[in-house]
Amino acid sequence: MDQLDGNKMNNELLSENFKQWYSTVLSKVFGKQIDINGLKIHPHFLINNKGVGSSVEIIKSLKKGLVKRDSKIKMVGSSERVRKSFLLFKKYSFIKYLKLMPIITSADILQNPNKVCALLTLDLKNWYAVVEAKNFDDYLHTLKTLKKLTHGFEKKSISPIRLSVINDWMLIKEDGKAFFISKFLGKTLEQKFKDDQINENTKEKILDCLNKFALYCEDKNLYWRDLAPRNMFLSKDGKTITLIDFENLFDTTKMIPLTRIYWDKFRKVWFADVLDKSDIDHIYDGLQSFSIDEQSLLDSDLLEKNYFGKDKITTKLHLDFLDLTANFEKRHIIGKNIVYGHRIGLYLSDFHSSDDESKVYLAMKKLNTNDWNKFLSNLQKAVDIEQQNYLISLYTGMPRTNKVGEVLKLGSDK
Repeated sequence: MDQLDGNKMNNELLSENFKQWYSTVLSKVFGKQIDINGLKIHPHFLINNKGVGSSVEIIKSLKKGLVKRDSKIKMVGSSERVRKSFLLFKKYSFIKYLKLMPIITSADILQNPNKVCALLTLDLKNWYAVVEAKNFDDYLHTLKTLKKLTHGFEKKSISPIRLSVINDWMLIKEDGKAFFISKFLGKTLEQKFKDDQINENTKEKILDCLNKFALYCEDKNLYWRDLAPRNMFLSKDGKTITLIDFENLFDTTKMIPLTRIYWDKFRKVWFADVLDKSDIDHIYDGLQSFSIDEQSLLDSDLLEKNYFGKDKITTKLHLDFLDLTANFEKRHIIGKNIVYGHRIGLYLSDFHSSDDESKVYLAMKKLNTNDWNKFLSNLQKAVDIEQQNYLISLYTGMPRTNKVGEVLKLGSDK
């Protein structure tokens, strides 16, 4: 294998899960164990270049992947400096170049296989996160609106923690697909909570800041649906929270009460892997509550149809099922182990059918506490195995397992 030149690879490009999983991939591809921590390049490029580890050779290979475009492109950036960094994509296809890139570091980004989430580099030194957006214009509008909101919030001087949207960014639209590009920032707020990298004092300031920001948005008749720890980064000094998701911003005056209640419940779920209920309640303390006719009938979705066995259910049953979802999609501490319910829930939604997903709730009905805890622990192990095998399958063509399906079947059969 050629020498691995240059400085040590940015360690944050790979989560601990990815290090383990890429180690397995490398051993399968090259027939021997390779030290992930000793690599000077991302293992994706080592595999794709058949063991060539020279930065010069890999950059030559990447340049060959620059294919002249045959369609129009639309580009908007945060500054002229940022736009200049991506000027070559005025001439070359961004989508085709993106296919040469690795998937992003976080294991949770394996969710939703139909959505592009990738690392991007042009020189193996500077790294960017690329996320596919549903709509170019809507994404840009939400970004600009949230930027104004965070500026207004900061002027209020009501929080010792600063809130901002990411400074350097680029939006590209090619062949009807939109992509948001921003500097790779490492671990999300969610991952830092999971890794116990935030002390109690800083945590209290974060919760208070997010509560004040949620109330400030409400006062402006705006509702950022994606207020979630996976969409935020905390600066190294713990004084700034950076927002990175600009997909869904709603006018509160146009939201019906049931929709508000639905998203209010799910915004709490999105924190449930990393915070206790009292902490989550603090974030949303003081927000408006809504009353609705709980006896009105609604069409059951597929999960509710499987669970209740009815095509129509009352609004009360619908809301009860959301509470059941929240009870599953939270952090479960089982002995010395932690099961991240929301992470499992995301995986089931993206990679498994509603029939499979409903087996979780049917198991919740049938199993006693001990069996339920064992079921959850086995389900998380199965998700980990499937995600690892998903990564391996991308490089080796090996078939993926269905370990999750096996656990779900056992849980629903009891």
